[in-house]
Amino acid sequence: MKEEKKRLDEMIMHAIGDRYRTSVHDLCHEPLPEGMQKLLAEMDGTSAGGHPPQGSASGNAQRRSR
Repeated sequence: MKEEKKRLDEMIMHAIGDRYRTSVHDLCHEPLPEGMQKLLAEMDGTSAGGHPPQGSASGNAQRRSR
């Protein structure tokens, strides 16, 4: 009985982990709205048509929180 519960717990945690990783991955690769791109470009000192900054505040915060 204990083995079965342990196996179920592992399956649940694995499913939650897969779901969490997928959602974070989707969020990190979601394109920014046009207004945010312009704002970030102004703060970064590049033109809006230039390369996007290498890191974003939200992406860095997500990496730190792990």
